[in-house]
Amino acid sequence: MKKLIIFLLAVTDNGQLLATGLNDKGQLGTSDNINRSEYIEIFKNNIIAIAAGKGHSLALDNNGKLWVTGLNDMGQLGTGNNLDLNRFSQVLSEVNMIACGNFHSMAIKHDYSLWVTGANDYGQLGIGNNTSVNVWTQIGQ
Repeated sequence: MKKLIIFLLAVTDNGQLLATGLNDKGQLGTSDNINRSEYIEIFKNNIIAIAAGKGHSLALDNNGKLWVTGLNDMGQLGTGNNLDLNRFSQVLSEVNMIACGNFHSMAIKHDYSLWVTGANDYGQLGIGNNTSVNVWTQIGQ
């Protein structure tokens, strides 16, 4: 039987980040890899946007800081290595918008520059080749 990767992130009106579900790669950001069957508070406030890939999560706070956690085998967290994280770590600042693919991540900064990281086997990052990257790379510098 094929295993489904299922987890959920939610942001409340006051910016609280809640998470539940599968956590085998640390995608919930709980500092462990224990699956959850009830929502658990990850950030108390200040979160304005979230995005989720196949096994990784992004959270953007109201100060423009980008936080990442979870599966990182293709460099989708942009931490400079391919090690999974099980707690949110800050990787970028001055960010306005975020998005994820299955194994890649994107961010648009305050100056409207586009930044990408992760799997690039089909050229999905738009960096001019098919090489995956594990650091945030600006497009169209």
